[in-house]
Amino acid sequence: MKPVDYRLLAESVMQSMDHMRPIWDWLSERIMPRQHDILNWVRTPPSKRKAKHTSAAAEACNTLASSFNLYITPSGQKWCKFVTPGALSGEKHEVWYANSSDVFIDELARSKFYAEKHAADLDLCLFGTGCLFNDGLRGDLLHFRHIPIGAYGIAENANRDIDTICRSFHFTAHQAVERFGTKNMPQDIMRAYNRPNERLVTKFEFWHLVTPRKEYTLPNGENNVQPRNMRYASVYLYAGGNREIVEEGGYHEFPYLVTRFLNWGDNVWGYPPAYKCYDELNRNIKLDRAQDTLTDLQVYPRVLQVAELVGEIDFRAGGRTVVSPALEGNNLPREWMTGGRIESAIERQANIERRIQAAFYVPCLQVISNIEREMTAAEVRARQEEKIVACSPAYALYCSDLTPFMARIFSVLYRAGKFNTIKAVQPPELRVPTSDGESFSIRAPKITYHGKINQAIAQAEKQNLDYALASVGSYVQLTGDTVGLDIIDTDKLIRHTLDNSGAPAEIYRSSTDLLAIRKRRDEERSAALQLQLAQAANQGTQAQRNLNS
Repeated sequence: MKPVDYRLLAESVMQSMDHMRPIWDWLSERIMPRQHDILNWVRTPPSKRKAKHTSAAAEACNTLASSFNLYITPSGQKWCKFVTPGALSGEKHEVWYANSSDVFIDELARSKFYAEKHAADLDLCLFGTGCLFNDGLRGDLLHFRHIPIGAYGIAENANRDIDTICRSFHFTAHQAVERFGTKNMPQDIMRAYNRPNERLVTKFEFWHLVTPRKEYTLPNGENNVQPRNMRYASVYLYAGGNREIVEEGGYHEFPYLVTRFLNWGDNVWGYPPAYKCYDELNRNIKLDRAQDTLTDLQVYPRVLQVAELVGEIDFRAGGRTVVSPALEGNNLPREWMTGGRIESAIERQANIERRIQAAFYVPCLQVISNIEREMTAAEVRARQEEKIVACSPAYALYCSDLTPFMARIFSVLYRAGKFNTIKAVQPPELRVPTSDGESFSIRAPKITYHGKINQAIAQAEKQNLDYALASVGSYVQLTGDTVGLDIIDTDKLIRHTLDNSGAPAEIYRSSTDLLAIRKRRDEERSAALQLQLAQAANQGTQAQRNLNS
């Protein structure tokens, strides 16, 4: 098989973002100037920045970005749970997966996952695409890093999943030698490294390419697969000179999380939500400037005065100006051309800002925030069903992108032995052996999310379920026919309700305890029935004796 030319592949992947740069540049300049500097690798002093951005859009973007943390992955809460895959069965497996969920959440909390993911979520909500990198474990902690937009290119597989990425970053000569060693280091970097005045300050650009290998080796019992034989190739290249490869390694799973806000046709990049309010952003900026001008005119009005008084009028508060009798009747100086109406501009801008907020789903998020407040069932159902439908596609796509990345972290923790402290029995089917009987792949758990957005969606579903059960109850009460209720498995119904509420696994009784309780209850009912029958028989015997006497 012909070897892959990683140099050409990296260059082609990096070029995939060229057609998006004008759009990203336009959005960042008008919404978040800081992101504009990051995108263009510059540092603009505040005094040099032009007033082209709108704070209303920036606030809406921040609100939407925060919602992905608050409503899907809230730190300090158990926002996801591992569930036994369909191929596995048995209570002991459920207990192990439930406990592994707790270990998983604790390990994320110990790392910089939430801080780095929030930075990626800002990119997602501003540019339509966000990126987070997990390089496995650094020491005893999971290592995460946000990759800013404009620093990477991406490519999809046949299923339209991101499976190839090439990112750009900069190292000083000192960092490069510390990370990659000196064996494959280019001469210009080594030259800077050997000069004390350049070693720590002169920076060089590198690329990191990750792409699938057609031929790879799965881990075996000792987990000692060579990095060059892993499923995904990891290639570091020096971006200058002849694109020298400074390191080639690999990953068992794809180490990047690339989230896209919404699909954009055949475009590999996500659709920016702000693109829906393109005209409103420009109008809002113009109205901001107009209001500044009208406010300045009200505070510092234009003045019309005669030429003879130039430099003679005292405009200070309480100031006195002495004029000759000849100029007394000219009604000068006076305000001139200050008749602009700021109220109209404020009203118009408020309407535009509402459209901008709608583009970033802010009204929907406000409804979701209110689910914890006291509301009647009718209010919850009417408000949520109307609003959640509008924003759920973006969150559903986010969760679908997040799930493979969570499975990657699960596998990293499993190989590191982080789950060995769990007292429950580990499912033997967790490792899926290959045909050779030596290698294996890790069976990824099924992941359910319990953040606020999922609770809101579950709440809307619960309202429908409650309505259906109420209708069934009314039918039973009216007709007295309970035979139809046999179709409902009450155990599954109650468990479904508790699962959707995010109830912890500890509250569930084991199947053994449940069978023992029901057996004891049946025995008590049987004993009570026997006692009633015996008492009835004794009463009948006594009544017969009374008749005979």
